[in-house]
Amino acid sequence: MARNFTDDDLFNDAWLAFNREVPSDQAAADFLYDSLVIHNKIECACKQPQIIHKPGERFYSCRNCKKVSWVTSGTLFAGVVKLRAWLALIWLNERGISISAARFSRVVSVAQSTALNIQKKLGMVIESKLDNSSPGLPSQLLSAVVTKRSKETPAHEHPRAELEACSTPGAQFQTPEQWQNYLTSEEEVREAIANYSRSRAANSAFSLTISSVVAVIQTAIAYIRTYFQGVSRKYLQLYLTLFWCHSDRLRWTPGTILLACLEHPPISYEAIIAYVSPSAVKIFPALG
Repeated sequence: MARNFTDDDLFNDAWLAFNREVPSDQAAADFLYDSLVIHNKIECACKQPQIIHKPGERFYSCRNCKKVSWVTSGTLFAGVVKLRAWLALIWLNERGISISAARFSRVVSVAQSTALNIQKKLGMVIESKLDNSSPGLPSQLLSAVVTKRSKETPAHEHPRAELEACSTPGAQFQTPEQWQNYLTSEEEVREAIANYSRSRAANSAFSLTISSVVAVIQTAIAYIRTYFQGVSRKYLQLYLTLFWCHSDRLRWTPGTILLACLEHPPISYEAIIAYVSPSAVKIFPALG
């Protein structure tokens, strides 16, 4: 695949800026502490807290009550060792820069499995921000990018075999174009989106049209192919949320993903393993 030089220029600029801001794990702890202060998330039960934080430390204390608190406590970062690596991926995504786990692992010098877990956890955090206004669409529309096996893939079957369990009753289609032909009117597309919506909120679909939905699906497919080549159906939803983050520069500005991570409880490795994308995947909030 041809290298995208525009993406490379954006990455290089963002990476230089990140290295200036967060050159080490100690600086990462300071960056996170400063973010807690900015968002008024420093916790202390004292009526007149006197917070002390030494540069590079992952904890802070109150001179009044002597309570010691971890900077990462209660957040997505609880128990994280490679804090700088986490902040690096957040920094890039907040600037609309996507990167594969393989490349990211080389950039921040962590194991590829570690990079992949960071990527999936960030996807789970961003997914939590897809509210009930987000229409659910049949996951088989994304079959073109389902090329990797998972624990959900039937033995000796192609990765797309996972899609059979969540196929559309009474309809056979594997591409957005076939789906577009299947839905012959605006009324049908509204009804189809409402039916696939996990929230069953039909009114969230009224601003959508066949052409707009198909265009977004096609763009999502191109995005996954460009940055990740292919994914498993098990984790398809997480990559679609990364697509939303990549595309929506108004919603996901610098600092917004970090704040979402500060407000999100820890995600265990067991939760990643247990995660399975819903049959009706969400790609975007309802279009206005």
